[in-house]
Order: sequence, then structure tokens, then C-alpha cells
Amino acid sequence: MNNINPSSPHADPGYSRQELRSLLHQLLNMGETLLLSGAEINRVEDTLSRMGKAYGAAKMNVFVITSILMVTMGFPGDQEVTQTRRISRSAAAETNFNRLERLNALSRECAACPLPIHELRRRINDIRYGDPEVPRFVAGSVIAAAGFCVFFGGTPADAAAAGIFALLICFLQRRFYRFCPNIFIFDLLCSILVGSLIGALAIPLDWLHADKVMIGDIMLLIPGIALTNAVRDMLVGDTLSGIMRLIESLFWSGAIAIGFMVAMLITRVPVPLEIAAAPRVQLVMALAGALGFSLMFRLRRKLIPGAVLGGFLTWGVFLLARPHFTYMGIFIPGLIATAVGSLYAELLARFQKAPAILFLIPTLIPMMPGGPLYYMMSFAVAGMRSMVNAYTNLTVEYALAIATGMSLIWSVFFMIEQIRLYSRQSIG
Repeated sequence: MNNINPSSPHADPGYSRQELRSLLHQLLNMGETLLLSGAEINRVEDTLSRMGKAYGAAKMNVFVITSILMVTMGFPGDQEVTQTRRISRSAAAETNFNRLERLNALSRECAACPLPIHELRRRINDIRYGDPEVPRFVAGSVIAAAGFCVFFGGTPADAAAAGIFALLICFLQRRFYRFCPNIFIFDLLCSILVGSLIGALAIPLDWLHADKVMIGDIMLLIPGIALTNAVRDMLVGDTLSGIMRLIESLFWSGAIAIGFMVAMLITRVPVPLEIAAAPRVQLVMALAGALGFSLMFRLRRKLIPGAVLGGFLTWGVFLLARPHFTYMGIFIPGLIATAVGSLYAELLARFQKAPAILFLIPTLIPMMPGGPLYYMMSFAVAGMRSMVNAYTNLTVEYALAIATGMSLIWSVFFMIEQIRLYSRQSIG
């Protein structure tokens, strides 16, 4: 909850009641689009509060969780308007960093010089309903699935198959999701369908490694944005929102796991051996994976090289650190790699004057435990409990390493910003 009581230099007590309702409606449109595009809760609350201040509000009460926006604008003369909106996810693949960045820029523009309400409505609608860049999304999905297939030990033929099934996933996300009651059901049905088709294709084609193809496509469904934002929300004090995001992420991950397990049972996919790709191949494929997700999330072209380099850096640090901590599993090397990647993303965001989340996801995507998650399911289907426990622990280690490393770096930057703010207030 953000409570702001500024005296705005842009205060305009001449707004009619209808104009105030229209203004607040546009702020809710902006907040909804930010939330669906991948923004953190704190960013949504802060953006709406700054926008309200720019348009003359003496007090802004903004409350945001993953499914609800609630905003009250208080103006001089005890005039208040309140609106609440239920957030409905209308597409499975809404994450759009281009929209997020453009809305962030629009909020800064309005903070400096507020636009007329009708112009604000036009600008927000242009961003909300503009070109969704579907070709970039599809190309990114194919590149990411094929890249991670090879990353986890697949052959070029496996990568081609993973890319083809990525096209099917894209089609389902764009056309079929709207008919599902929620993301859990969509992920479950999508995983069963895609996993069953991969398994069925691998039966006559004995050279096709179904496990590698499935892992590549699993990476497209893992809720990396939700997991990352859940950690950041809890760190900034939005505990309720963070817990809700985390629970949602775990449910979605569970749906993916159950779906592919059902597919393995249907098609009798044999239990595979985990064969890692050579380190140099992993590094190249980390670049491909980061590139794929940058395109999927419609990252602005100018920002893509930095984000892709972040994926290479993160996995390179992990490969360098892992031999020194073999007795401690992958938690410590994963933490170090995530911390370095998060530091890189935060610094790059300040250099590019863009939200850090734009770089954080592509940078950390090689650390997402798609491989361990698959092998955990595979051994569960085979009834090999010891191996299930081993891969469950490995999946949890990856998740904890990502959360801890990201939290450490974000906390340091947060404290630095608070110290700077305190220093400015003391000098003032």
C-alpha cells in the first residue's frame, strides 16, 4: 500500500466529477497493463501514485495484488474518487517488456508535464492495443526451446523437434488459452498434449531423444517471471502479493509437472540418462536461450544484446564456480552465479535507464531448473524414489539459489537508494 500526501505543483481543482472518474479509469488501465506485462507490484503502485500526484491528487491510496487493483485519489476540498478492478489474465503469454518500458516512460513524461486526459487515454490505448509483435514471440519461443534442448544435451535433430513443438505451444497460448478457466488448467492440458505428441513421435524415431525435446519445451512454460517477481515483492514489503505470486507459481509448476508425467505414462517414454552438453556448448546455448526469451518478452531491440550477454555471464560464472563447491551441491555456485547475474542486470538497467526486470529474466533464465524438474518427473513415473528425492533436492537448490542470490543484490541496491534519499532529505 502506498500512501502519498504531496502538494502537487500540477494541482487542478477544476476537474469535474466525470473527468476525475475518467482519469482514474485510465490509471487503472495503466496499472492493469503494467501488471500483465510483467511489472512488480511495487512498480505498479509507485507508478500509479506518481501519476495521481502529477494530476493534482493530494493523497493517493494504491493497493495492488495479482488479481485486484484498488485506487483512491484524494483531491483538495475533500473530493475523493475510488475505483476497484478485478484483473483477469486474458492471454497466457501477456508478458511484454516493450509495453512495460513504454508505460514507464509515459508515467515519467506525465510526472514532468501532465497530458490532457483525452490524450492520456489515447496514449495508453496505443500501448495496450498496439502491435503485439506475434512474429517476435514465435521466433523467440522456437529459439529458446531449441537452444535449451541442446543446452541440456540434445542433438541438432532434437533441437529441430523442440522448435516445431514450440510452434504448437505458441498456437495453444494464442488461441486455446482463452477457453481455459485459468493458467493451471491450461498448463496441465498443454503439457499433456505436447508431452504425449513428443513421446508418440519418439516411438518410431529411435534417434529422437524425447527427454531433451520435452525439457526444451518445458522451459517455455516455467513461470520464471512470476517466481522472480514473487521474491522481489516480498523483499520490498508486499508480502501478501509476493506469497500469492509464489503460490501461483508453484501451482503452475505443479501443473506442468503433472501434465508431462501423464504424457510419460501414456506414451511409455523410457527413463533416460542425463547427459550434459560440453561447457562451451552450454555457454553458446545460454546465449540462445537468453535471446529467445528476450524476443518472447518483446524486449526493445537496443536492449537485447545486453540481456543476452547477461545469460552468457550468469552461466559462465556458474560453470567456473561449480568445481570449487562440489561437496556442497549446486546451491553455492548457483547463488554466486545468480548474484553476479543480478548485479549485472541492476547495473545495466541504470546505465540504460530502464527497469531492471527487463534484463533480470533473460540474464537468469539459464538457471531455471527445467532439466531437474523433468528428470524428477521421469523417475517418479518409473517409481525410482531415491532418484526422485535426488532431483527434487536439486530442483529446490536451484530455486533457493536464484531467490537468495537475487535477494542479496536487490537488498544492497535498495539500501543504497534509501541512504541516498535520506541524505538528500537531510541536506534539504
